[in-house]
Amino acid sequence: MICAAVVIGACSPSNSTLTVDGVRLVPADPGLHGSCLRAAKAGGFAVPCPRLILEHRQPTAESCLAEDEPYAGGKDCLEDSAAGNPTAPSRRDAFVFIQNDIVASDVIHLFVVGVKDDSRLAPFRAGCVGPEATEVGPALDGQPSEWVMCPGGNAMNSGHVLLRWHRDGVIYAISLHYQTERNREIELAIARAIEYIGP
Repeated sequence: MICAAVVIGACSPSNSTLTVDGVRLVPADPGLHGSCLRAAKAGGFAVPCPRLILEHRQPTAESCLAEDEPYAGGKDCLEDSAAGNPTAPSRRDAFVFIQNDIVASDVIHLFVVGVKDDSRLAPFRAGCVGPEATEVGPALDGQPSEWVMCPGGNAMNSGHVLLRWHRDGVIYAISLHYQTERNREIELAIARAIEYIGP
């Protein structure tokens, strides 16, 4: 078990693999931890640093969203919700990690999100554009969670199932494309291995 002083959630093994319904989850690249530390310090909130991700083809498969995408993650996966508004003060208040390079052919991409609940990005990063269908989810670190099913479309979470929970003014979510029971199990395993890194 590895548990740094900055961790505010429960510790869990970070150097082991896990198989969920035939899909392998593997430890995240150690370099991601440094990005999470920088993001937490710059954003001033606890970011959800994934310690388990989906098995990937390339040695380092995890990344922030590309800066030229409409929902760009920016440096260290931290977004500024005031971007594009010259009169608003900068607010780096959304952490968005993405994984696209996935061995399982029917798993398109993974999002791990932490966004301050008063951010204008909260509905877009940790929810659906359009009506949400929700169900009660499992407790995560003593906090209630919910499953969120998003309708199809062209938004970040369109056609996804999300596992979403809230703690200390931050909304957290794990998101996978396709609303299957297997994806729920994968998201739950990833969520239970999250390392909350505070500023």
